[in-house]
Amino acid sequence: LAQPGHSSSSSSRLAEGHGTLCVLLKRAIGVMAADLNGKSDPYVVATSGGQKRISKTIWATLDPVWNESLVFKGTLASFEASGLTLKLMDKDRFNFDDTLGTIHISLTDLPMGAPEDHVERLPTKGSLFFSIEWLPADS
Repeated sequence: LAQPGHSSSSSSRLAEGHGTLCVLLKRAIGVMAADLNGKSDPYVVATSGGQKRISKTIWATLDPVWNESLVFKGTLASFEASGLTLKLMDKDRFNFDDTLGTIHISLTDLPMGAPEDHVERLPTKGSLFFSIEWLPADS
């Protein structure tokens, strides 16, 4: 919050600005097999700015395709401070879900109004394909 009598520059106003962080979860390839059938049931838990979004589960595959938007609303400053964490999980029906790999992305240079494509190698096996976009709220 701005202090009384404190003027802020346009860049700091932008950083304090509200908007939408859009993560388009596209697909993963070659993820680790976590089930007895040699497959996994992958889904993604995305966290940023103190918020959590969970993708749909894609059953029995090592190459899931989501094409799903995970949307976070808040301030650019809060997303920049926390970054984006994507945790690839394997859904288990009768047991605890298994972690297939976690990646953390810095959001300090978020692209404005145009999606930025990412391909990130998972620390276990495989790669995650997604894009990130910041959409400022209308002032």
